[in-house]
Amino acid sequence: PSDAVLHQMWTINASFFAVFAVVNLVVLSAMLLSRRVRRQPFNVFVIFLIVPDLIFTGSCAITCAYLAIWSGGYNSPVGCRLQSFYLAFGLVANVWLNAVIALEIRRMLTLTHMCRRYTAPSRRMVAIMSLL
Repeated sequence: PSDAVLHQMWTINASFFAVFAVVNLVVLSAMLLSRRVRRQPFNVFVIFLIVPDLIFTGSCAITCAYLAIWSGGYNSPVGCRLQSFYLAFGLVANVWLNAVIALEIRRMLTLTHMCRRYTAPSRRMVAIMSLL
């Protein structure tokens, strides 16, 4: 593609990712500022799920803006490595946290099905499960 098309593409991508990053930041801030929200373990899971998305969308916005301004692409392998890192981090962290949440929901449903009382994990346990 021509330089003009690439510039337009990177500008549009940067705009979208910037909007997504701002939305993630607003939701994360609202959840962190509400003590009532933070008390619920599943909301803490959502907070941990938003953080990698915020890092990913923010990094993509910065990368796309950089490429829109300097449309020559990356001038060093460092840029490629950085992009590879945050892409892999965003993907792996999101998959991991979704698996942890799904496992906890499965545990809740299994106990309910067996007519046993479900006790939600503590916020500390949620943090440990999310970070490991």
